[in-house]
Amino acid sequence: MSKETVIVEKEIHISEEKKQEVAKLKELFSQYDTVILVNLLGLPSPQLQIMRKKIVDYAIIKVTKKRLIQKALEGVDKKGLQDLSNSFGGVMPAIIFSKENAFKLASLLRKNKSKVAARPGQIAPMDIKVNAGPTPFAPGPMIGELGSLGIKASVEQGKITIKQDTIVVKEGEEINAKVADLLVKLDIRPMEIGLNLVAAYEDGVILTKDVLDFDESLYVNEIKRIASDAFKLTIGIGYVTKDNIGILLNKAEREVKALVDASGLITGDSVKKMIGKAENSAENLLKKASPKEPKEEPKEEPKEEPKEKPKEKPKEESSKREEKKEEDLKEESSSENKEEGGDGSKDMNTVIIDEPLLEKDVHEKKEEKKEKVPTAEELAERKKEKEKLLEKDSEKKKRKYT
Repeated sequence: MSKETVIVEKEIHISEEKKQEVAKLKELFSQYDTVILVNLLGLPSPQLQIMRKKIVDYAIIKVTKKRLIQKALEGVDKKGLQDLSNSFGGVMPAIIFSKENAFKLASLLRKNKSKVAARPGQIAPMDIKVNAGPTPFAPGPMIGELGSLGIKASVEQGKITIKQDTIVVKEGEEINAKVADLLVKLDIRPMEIGLNLVAAYEDGVILTKDVLDFDESLYVNEIKRIASDAFKLTIGIGYVTKDNIGILLNKAEREVKALVDASGLITGDSVKKMIGKAENSAENLLKKASPKEPKEEPKEEPKEEPKEKPKEKPKEESSKREEKKEEDLKEESSSENKEEGGDGSKDMNTVIIDEPLLEKDVHEKKEEKKEKVPTAEELAERKKEKEKLLEKDSEKKKRKYT
């Protein structure tokens, strides 16, 4: 009697909760055009909740088991979407569903990351480098610690200085305890806390992390450069657009004015300029036709000759001139006394002298002084002579009225 072996297939039991989760994922995969796979490994739960709040207006974050995500991907008929499962290796997955551009979401995730210190056993997300420059450490065991990691250092101005940039951990390598401790001392924080983007699906194409992780400023500057070159090209070939029409009209106006000036055509705008040009030409022609005046040679300043001392007039002539003037004064004063009445009512002892005549005499004397500068002896003699003349005159008048 032969025994028959009966193979019974055991049905895999899937809970209703898991079936509902797969159905929900299929619906989301079908509804949204952009799907982003992120890695939650090493991300604290509070940080995940913060990110949920920041992107709630743009996207939905769904955290579930890797096997359920793969099951849902198998049941969605979208070109290239199943290829997203190839990026699940070594990842604690979460799926972001959005209708926004994948590059915009990647930029948002990148901006909301924070830097933290590395812990032993973590994988370096990039090359970790120690930059050259001074450190806050005094000379001591720290130099040996740096040297053990291949970092060249020296002592400058009482502090340890790193001589050149050095990579201590390459991308993808594990960070050991010694390196982690040194990075903490140097305040180097290579790790980032946030949603680490792994890959994205958009319009039937899988976009990897290195494609999505780019410098936005370089991209914007490149677009600006291309736009500027295109604008210059339209100006150069005369291709009219709404952006360059004003510049092209100004350029045409300048070229027309230059053509009118070169050809000598008379227009309402050019006539004033042509008249001014003709006037300038006429003035230049008159200047050329007029005889040139000889240049005046600089006159030599006459040398100052020594002034000759004024010749002194003889004392006799000056004394005779003064006596004559005094006699004239006496005659004038006597005639004035007669005109006033001649009755002798005035004081006989008072000598009457006409003030205008005295002023005239003083003026004439000043004129003489201008011609000749008398010495001190001459002035003293003149004063004595005047006093004698006044005394004689007063005696004569007294005799006359007595």
